[in-house]
Amino acid sequence: MNKPFLICQLRPEDTVAKNAFEAICRYGGLQASEVVRVRIHHTSRPKTQLEDYSGIIIGKVHST
Repeated sequence: MNKPFLICQLRPEDTVAKNAFEAICRYGGLQASEVVRVRIHHTSRPKTQLEDYSGIIIGKVHST
């Protein structure tokens, strides 16, 4: 089994964060089962072991 990607979202707004998460998955070719989603504004910094993930995506997605 492949390791999941960790997506750390910085957007505090629920709808905007949901849309950004969907865009990351869509443009990254990722299924929901292939990622772990963490919303930084809603939780404390996650305790992570970098070796548990294929990659880490941090930030905002801007689409036009």
